[in-house]
Amino acid sequence: MAAMHQREPRCHFHIFSDVPEALIRESLGPIFTFYRLRTDVGLVQKTLLCEDVDASVEALDAFYPPSVVMVEDLADQLARMQCRLVLCDIAPLGIRAADVAGIPSVLVENFTWDWIYDGYAEHAPGIAAHAPYLKKLFGQASLHLRTEPLCNNPGDGDAALAPISRAPRQTSEAVRASLGFAADARMILFNLGRDDAQAALDNWPEGCDDVRLVVPTPDPALGLGDRVVCVAAQGGPYHPDLVQACDGVVGKLGYSTVAEVYHAGVPMAYMTRSTFRESDVL
Repeated sequence: MAAMHQREPRCHFHIFSDVPEALIRESLGPIFTFYRLRTDVGLVQKTLLCEDVDASVEALDAFYPPSVVMVEDLADQLARMQCRLVLCDIAPLGIRAADVAGIPSVLVENFTWDWIYDGYAEHAPGIAAHAPYLKKLFGQASLHLRTEPLCNNPGDGDAALAPISRAPRQTSEAVRASLGFAADARMILFNLGRDDAQAALDNWPEGCDDVRLVVPTPDPALGLGDRVVCVAAQGGPYHPDLVQACDGVVGKLGYSTVAEVYHAGVPMAYMTRSTFRESDVL
């Protein structure tokens, strides 16, 4: 959206999501109007690395297929706002509503949920049962753009794109200075939270005492000593700036982080989710 607005400043976006609005505003500024709406289920998580199968099945059964009333109400709203295009990041509700409203839709993805859900066929058939319907729904998009690293069926879609990520806004030197670090300090961005940062410090390898950790956390006031700088996870330094400024990233494998790391050209140490099919590809 930021790139589209840079090319065409008259663009205004109507964003339907249950992601915190503040997180989107941090990335986009004032170029959108926000509407709180659940448009997707994905998987319900117990922790960063473990999904809740039973809760996921319950949520999927309650949401899919979306009710006719929900789809028609959303389609009417899109028509009233004179939307020219519906852009979907693997949230199939938008594709269905666009089809009803007679508006073209664009699907942007490196995987679709039907592929993820198919991976649960043996140990969670209640999740896999939703794959056929969603595969058909994703196929209704007017334009299908795929972003590397491609997961399911790499030959599918209308075009394959390089990884998409938010662009940094500050120089590495400026970011390091704002954190109180020298330009040549060794700095690791630690994206697993305070508890895991403390565990890392407790098992710190010899010869690395000069390495500093930067830890995004909901409560940055709770410090961990002089080797760690805690920053606000929301409202703190812009994440792409931190990635670009560091010597390496430690975190969970997720598309947005991997794409930012890719464009910054820094190494990443990662933890995988053994039951999530995207992990091997990422």
